[in-house]
Amino acid sequence: MLLDDDEITEHDQFESRKAASNFALRRAMRRRILAKHVGASPRELRFTTGAAGKPNVKGHHEGVHFSASHGRFGGVVAISKTSPIGVDIEFKRAIDVAGFASKILSAEERQALLALDDEARLHALLATWTAKEAVIKALGMGLNLNLLPQIAIAAEKTHQGWRTATLSKPFPPAAWQIWTQNRDNLFSHPAIISIAAQEACEVIVHRAD
Repeated sequence: MLLDDDEITEHDQFESRKAASNFALRRAMRRRILAKHVGASPRELRFTTGAAGKPNVKGHHEGVHFSASHGRFGGVVAISKTSPIGVDIEFKRAIDVAGFASKILSAEERQALLALDDEARLHALLATWTAKEAVIKALGMGLNLNLLPQIAIAAEKTHQGWRTATLSKPFPPAAWQIWTQNRDNLFSHPAIISIAAQEACEVIVHRAD
């Protein structure tokens, strides 16, 4: 087993054997992916966690920033060597678009969403939803749906394909950059992935499942 003592303790707290197995597999995969980028063995890696549980690489490998996200059909690990990042993945599925929009979008964003046709509306909601969750994960604040309307995602893209996310209270005043893309060819089910970074930068995305 590639897990360290802290991860083993967390693994043993799962009541479901399946949940415990999935946890171990995801953490082992994360170690293998990160190890390739820091020039270490998977077993050597050590992690620290922030107040909200955001993991960071510890020791002389701490210059590597990463984030992971998982869904029903698979997961991803995103890595950057220049900026703190957050990643979120959502698989396309039938959902209550209006219901979710009322919880995670601002009034202006909801108005723009309702002007779209049904298919475009679902895509726009998932793209915005993943972008906002990626920001919260990058900040290491822990997921809180009540905070999502306080993040505004610009519709316009820069020449590099990134968009700007503007944060209002209670977030720290800052602008984050968002990269969102369909990854229908990466999994057996269509997916949308968003990455949040402090600046437009090179981010490597690995499938992790």
